[in-house]
Amino acid sequence: MAPLTYTDWRALPEPCKDDMWIVVQEKFDVNHGNKDWVLKSIGKKWKDWKSELKLKRYETHTTNEERLRTLI
Repeated sequence: MAPLTYTDWRALPEPCKDDMWIVVQEKFDVNHGNKDWVLKSIGKKWKDWKSELKLKRYETHTTNEERLRTLI
């Protein structure tokens, strides 16, 4: 849902964010007035997850070949 190819949450296309909002509405009873807060919260969690992923998986290898080998 939130692609890793974007370096910044603000650069994520609005249709992607709208899809996330729809999923949240389907799973939880949330008011439309909370959309901004919910998306900011998702953005923070996305950023934290990307940082953790980079720290644990990306920076532990010195070359792209090593990184790719660990994915297979």
